[in-house]
Amino acid sequence: MRNMFILVMLQGSLLSAQTTFLVGSTSVEATTVAQGLDVPWDLVLGPDGMVWFTEANGNIHRLDLSTNTLELVHQVQDVVLSGFTAGLHSMAFHPDFTNEP
Repeated sequence: MRNMFILVMLQGSLLSAQTTFLVGSTSVEATTVAQGLDVPWDLVLGPDGMVWFTEANGNIHRLDLSTNTLELVHQVQDVVLSGFTAGLHSMAFHPDFTNEP
């Protein structure tokens, strides 16, 4: 059983080095745009065309896909970080996001 676990972990690490994938007849290229994050959780395409995501530790980031620029937008204080379901999970945008971000 231990050998099977090691084999699975090795295969996973080899796959993570791959940057181009074929999905059906579509070629998809993976690019790393951020490292060292604390459990990235919710990922949302915002009305502003940016990718917004949360981290378990309470950080909220915004990613500009045209420049691959990552910005820490806000830190939610006092996020509970104990237990399996702890941390900042989801986010939603104000219905009038353009005027009320």
